[in-house]
Amino acid sequence: MLAILLTAALVPAAQAQNPGDLSPARVAEFKKRFQHGRKLLDEGKPEEALAVFNGILKEVPDAKGSLYLAGFANLQLGRYEQALVDLDKFRRIEPKDTLGLIWSIQAHQALGQSQAVETLRKELYALRNDGHEHLAK
Repeated sequence: MLAILLTAALVPAAQAQNPGDLSPARVAEFKKRFQHGRKLLDEGKPEEALAVFNGILKEVPDAKGSLYLAGFANLQLGRYEQALVDLDKFRRIEPKDTLGLIWSIQAHQALGQSQAVETLRKELYALRNDGHEHLAK
């Protein structure tokens, strides 16, 4: 759970690719909801946290922080296919984020998808060799 505390603190709540589409009041609302979801994750309540993140994603489908932590919550709940859906969307926005990549590897491992695991491990190794670590901000 410490990893969640450290990494989630770096991920904005509703950082959409087109932030001009959201008023400051809406952004503040999403941040408040996102922080509540993070708190639920920290308290070991991934199901409740996932409901918060999914609610944000219904309104802002490219909210990268919510994609990121929805993927993690789904991973915790053993919903590996859905975790990959969320993490793949996140990784399209943040392709050099190593923790998102690691979580994708874990989901593929749980599904027994060894070829995908090997491909992603090579990608992770290349990112780390290029000096990239966890980049979600």
